[in-house]
Amino acid sequence: MHCVEFEPEIQQIDRITRETLSKTRGLAREVAGYIYQGGGKNLRSRLLLLAARSDAPFSRAPVSEDEPFLRMAAGVEILHTASLLHDDVVDKAHTRRGRPSVNAHYGEDIAILMADLFFSLAFEIGVGLGNLEALALICRTTQRMCESEIYQIEKRNGILTEGEYLKIIESKTATLFATCAELGAILAGASQERRAALAEFGRRVGMAFQIADDTLDYTASSDLWGKPVGNDLAQGKQTLPLVHVFEKAEPADRERLLHLLRNGRSMESVMPLIHKYGGLEYATERARSWAREAEEMVATFAPDGAAEQFIAYCRFAVERAY
Repeated sequence: MHCVEFEPEIQQIDRITRETLSKTRGLAREVAGYIYQGGGKNLRSRLLLLAARSDAPFSRAPVSEDEPFLRMAAGVEILHTASLLHDDVVDKAHTRRGRPSVNAHYGEDIAILMADLFFSLAFEIGVGLGNLEALALICRTTQRMCESEIYQIEKRNGILTEGEYLKIIESKTATLFATCAELGAILAGASQERRAALAEFGRRVGMAFQIADDTLDYTASSDLWGKPVGNDLAQGKQTLPLVHVFEKAEPADRERLLHLLRNGRSMESVMPLIHKYGGLEYATERARSWAREAEEMVATFAPDGAAEQFIAYCRFAVERAY
């Protein structure tokens, strides 16, 4: 990963996560083990750790001194996993990180209950740290993410505007990035001003990340991507490349696109219209624009030693190939 590494810390976060999941029994433990075989980028926990060290020249403290940060980072990764389990059920997704999704492998009932279990485990970590401000932030974020998923379901039978799409990804994705950055600042005892700046940085990076992620659904190598290319399209999910075409297409092309989406949603049929109206180029530039806006903030809260790490994080969010 060409961004903030934190590899010793990530190993400790993984240890804490597995210790937390070891509290489960029977089938729940089996499913939890299955989920964590799939790996992940740990982008949210890396952001939390980076934000926690933003008020001093970048350095690596001994891992033992970072235990509250590591436990909170494990908590946000568990919370993120819970949200993915719910997403896969709602989207009826068959794959996740290159393997059958939990709902495909174990059934929707197990996936829903495992998501609920993971949410409760994440909250328990927050309670254990004894920081009510951090716990309240986690609760508000979870509420907002769930409300956004309901809003997306409400809108799925219509055609999204770009504004509606941005509202969804801000609440579903960017809000958790913002929370991770703010949690790092809270645990570090940062000022309200620094907390607000880091949260806004996280929000902008989260917007960049999700738009780039949605664009990769059209362009990524399936082997690296870990799910079928065109997966969002096949599920009828409207993301920015498609939303842009709806807003810019001539009436005849718009009607053709509607027909294709109602009759199979094949990538081969839809892509000519995506290319005709520059949907991929537009979405890519919007992702880069959000990342640039995040980069512009770095100088306001990060000293030179840490600034390059924040910038690397921004660039990875939009330049990765999978």
